[in-house]
Amino acid sequence: MRLHIKIILLALISTVFVSILFALMSFHYVRVQGDEEARRYLRATAALYSKQIEDSLRRMERDARSLSGTPPISGLIRAMRAPDGLDPHDGTSAALWRARLVQIFRAVLRNTTHFTQIRYIGLDDNWAELVRVDRTDSGVHVVPLAEMQAKGNEPYLAPLQRAPMAEGYFSDVTLNREHGRDVGPATIRYVVPVFDAEGALFGALVINADYEKLLRSAAPSLGADFTVTAVTSALDHMTWDATGVSPLQFHSEAGWTPPPHAALLDGPAGRLVVADEAAVVTVPVFERRPDRPFSLHIQTALPLSVLRLPAQRVFTLEIAAGAIVTVLAGLLSYLLGRQLTMPLRTLSEAIRSYRVSGTPLPDLPAGRDEVGELARAFQSMADDLIRESARSKAMVHGVADAIFSVDAKGRIEEANPVALELFGYSRDELIGQELSMLVPEEIRAAHRGYVREAVVPTRRKMGFNRAISGVRKDGSRIPLEITISRAVYDGATHFIGVVHDISERVESRRMQSLIEALSRSNEELDRFAFVASHDLKAPLRVIDNASRWLEEDLAEHMTDDTRESMTMLRNRVARMERLLDDLLLHSRIGRVPVASQVVTGAELEHSLRELIDLPDGFRFETGDALAGISLPRMPVQAVLLNLVSNAIKHHDRDTGLVRLDVTETHEGFEFTVTDDGPGIPPEYHEKVFELFQTLRPRDVVEGSGMGLAMVRKHAEVAGGSITVDSDGTRGTRFRLIWPRVPQTGTLAA
Repeated sequence: MRLHIKIILLALISTVFVSILFALMSFHYVRVQGDEEARRYLRATAALYSKQIEDSLRRMERDARSLSGTPPISGLIRAMRAPDGLDPHDGTSAALWRARLVQIFRAVLRNTTHFTQIRYIGLDDNWAELVRVDRTDSGVHVVPLAEMQAKGNEPYLAPLQRAPMAEGYFSDVTLNREHGRDVGPATIRYVVPVFDAEGALFGALVINADYEKLLRSAAPSLGADFTVTAVTSALDHMTWDATGVSPLQFHSEAGWTPPPHAALLDGPAGRLVVADEAAVVTVPVFERRPDRPFSLHIQTALPLSVLRLPAQRVFTLEIAAGAIVTVLAGLLSYLLGRQLTMPLRTLSEAIRSYRVSGTPLPDLPAGRDEVGELARAFQSMADDLIRESARSKAMVHGVADAIFSVDAKGRIEEANPVALELFGYSRDELIGQELSMLVPEEIRAAHRGYVREAVVPTRRKMGFNRAISGVRKDGSRIPLEITISRAVYDGATHFIGVVHDISERVESRRMQSLIEALSRSNEELDRFAFVASHDLKAPLRVIDNASRWLEEDLAEHMTDDTRESMTMLRNRVARMERLLDDLLLHSRIGRVPVASQVVTGAELEHSLRELIDLPDGFRFETGDALAGISLPRMPVQAVLLNLVSNAIKHHDRDTGLVRLDVTETHEGFEFTVTDDGPGIPPEYHEKVFELFQTLRPRDVVEGSGMGLAMVRKHAEVAGGSITVDSDGTRGTRFRLIWPRVPQTGTLAA
């Protein structure tokens, strides 16, 4: 047998043996790794979904605890236990506390769709309901007091009845009950005990949630073949898979079937168990405890056929690869046996290695015969081509713009890294696709036409600029500027496209247009305010003068009623003039620079006392901290004067106290103006800062209704803020935050 035949046989036998051994090793490795990966994924999926469900339940628990601590809860206790039915703290009746608690319950139900009921239950009268709000098909419904029920026989109150506890707890999942009858749906409840001021149990706050909706609110995102099942201790269960979610299977309903892996609920948590041809991991969300009547587990499952599939595929591929390697080994052995020319073979392998890995060509051994000279000539030419290729690649990859190479049919041949980053595609996703995929749908047909026209043979450079929109992988559009040139190589026509992202330029133009439009709007507003203020005052003066002339001319015919009407007319004219003046001042806030000297707090207090019209019986006090600050006089003085004057003007008594305090912070100053006047109801806290708004008729308290609007605008222009704090019964506090260094520029800017 010839030597080269022996080399071929030896190579084939060695290759077959190594291929089979490698395939078996790969199969075992992939199977072990696949099992471990499946375990990790199943555990992670179970833990993730258990955390999502736990978060939903914890949110329900937090809502219940928060509601149990609201003022109406304790207020209702005090009012119900008072002999006269009034809260001894502030005189609020039990009915009013109920109404306030109803509003809080309604707000919570509107914001949480899976909550079905919130109740405040008292210990007396067999645990009778005190306040109850339900969610019905038509919306949130407040249950009248006459329709309240006694809930002392309901199982979810049994733990609290047996041994009053300080902490809340979740009930078992049962059907919703009304008047002792099951009316559905399956409901989970959180019960919070409520205690009076002496620590005695008064009752409980209970939130009902639709158990199925609560689970659906935390639906997992699953891959194909995975299933997730939520199971309670009573074997109520709901299952998710890649096709969707099954309805809740409740144990007391007709047609109920147990969950597929119920026997594994008592097994070790988090361990992968094989059962019923599936890999299953069980993770507890809540475990049964003395203070928790129910338990909840999450089970994730994956069929064993799917789990083993990657290893089987790898084994098949390895066998196929081994067969291919065997054939190649035989061919290589045959070629080696024929003893091909060593220098040319070495050169060919070196060039192939460079094309795969970029390794530079080594110095090739070659004799001085014709074959050696040919090898050296090929190596010199290959070195030149490698250097030129590397230089061209560096230039294309180093430019700041996106570059595409496109063939004559409009298909992408190459794209530099900037192009991939700009459009959000990987290289494999772009190469071979039509360039038109990167332009909007509505112009793709026209874009293909540009390509067809561009391939017409011509000797001139085909360079042209077009400003169009590109489409990223995520569907978003970007403004582009494109330059396309034609090149001919490898005997075919190609196109080189340079794409420049002009998003910043377009955005800059848009912002400049908006700034110019805003500037024009501000100028028009200033002109309008000035013209409106001055032109409207002229007819008002004519009306005032004419009324006085008429009164003089008709003096002998005037009665008390007509004189009162004339006086009212002139008062309305004066009010209109003040309103126009305030309107002009309001429009100029933030647009007209205000020069102001820096004064001390003592000087500021002195100025305020001189400007304030303080009636007899009223006192104006300031805190000690005011004297120790320094700040620009205007417009802070005007703002504080307005707040103090308002407190005096709107007071409802003959005596009163207005107090100004200040706290200096690192960022600036916090002023508070407090009075003991009639207060401002909470529903008007924002309304008082609006233009032309007054809480009392202008015939009772004269004013334009713009004072607080100008105060807020001054504060916002300076970069501060103002808020009001009052319960509407007695007393008001305005809190003004004024920065140490007010913002510069105008409000419009």
